[in-house]
Amino acid sequence: MNAKVPTVLVLYLVLTATFNTIIFTTPFIYMYDRGIGESVYRAFSLICHQVPSRSFCIYPDAFTVSGCSAMTNGIVSVDPVLGMGYKFPVCARCISFYTGMFIGGLMLLFIFFRRGCYPILPVWLFIMFIIPMGVDGTFQLLGFWESTNTVRVLTGFPAGFIVPFYLMPILDKRRAQWSWKNGHWIVGKRG
Repeated sequence: MNAKVPTVLVLYLVLTATFNTIIFTTPFIYMYDRGIGESVYRAFSLICHQVPSRSFCIYPDAFTVSGCSAMTNGIVSVDPVLGMGYKFPVCARCISFYTGMFIGGLMLLFIFFRRGCYPILPVWLFIMFIIPMGVDGTFQLLGFWESTNTVRVLTGFPAGFIVPFYLMPILDKRRAQWSWKNGHWIVGKRG
């Protein structure tokens, strides 16, 4: 099928790829320029609680990613076995959610290439993908249990993965109603 990929989907993939790249490179940026690194961490604090015990750190000397150990300044972790580690700018659930959003967008792109249109999915499917994250996060917030990073990843990824399957058709439909007139965008029916 020779379907033209919607501009909105391409823009979504570029934005989510860029966003994920910033997330995954922030610890390295901090290692080489603390000023810029701290600015990135502060920016991400607007969208994530950044609690170290709910986050992953990268330990370059051990070439591994693991939970964060004792934190020296909220960014740097010192582990007796793994050495010096650097926290990602968002928690484990957010990392998996945003990664899921990007991978879900890639999957949607492949489906679009194959079918020539967006798949029509029932609302209950969206709810089923979101519920595990909602239940885990809510019950943890209310103090019923303390979740683990593994559970956070396993509940965050599906929730992020399903988002583009519902968001892109809505945005693409809205974009079809946009028109450029007298130097600004008008939203409404064309014609």
